[in-house]
Amino acid sequence: MEQAGLIEGQQEIRGTKLRRMVYSITERGLEELRTWVGSGHAAPPVRDAFFLQALFFDMVEPERAASVLGTYIAEQEKLIAEWRAHSEALLAKETDLLKERLKNRPVAEHDRIAKLKAHVFAGQIAVAQARADWARESLRLLAEDGAAGREDA
Repeated sequence: MEQAGLIEGQQEIRGTKLRRMVYSITERGLEELRTWVGSGHAAPPVRDAFFLQALFFDMVEPERAASVLGTYIAEQEKLIAEWRAHSEALLAKETDLLKERLKNRPVAEHDRIAKLKAHVFAGQIAVAQARADWARESLRLLAEDGAAGREDA
């Protein structure tokens, strides 16, 4: 990116020996970023290892599949909590990155910018909630199938 003129690096010295490169976007890089952000892109291929695993739950005991689903639900709920907290911090304009971004933007745009960024996390929350709900329905189906199997015996 630096060779393409999209970013430029400047070496900083911290303390007596520590050196690091700090990169910033160039005008050309900003133009490219705006072009990329303002353009449609093909959806990436969906390769979800968990859903592939779920396709084969019929090969293991229902209790093992239920354990995997329970772990998955807990992971999704953890993400929901983290993203909800981050979304709330964005709306309150309390994240370090947003504070830095807003320094260079007109005050009249601050609320809109914060809302747009928080809305991205609202989308992530919705996806995680749908995944957790799907997993709960899978647990219900496993229990239903287990009860039917006991009745047949």
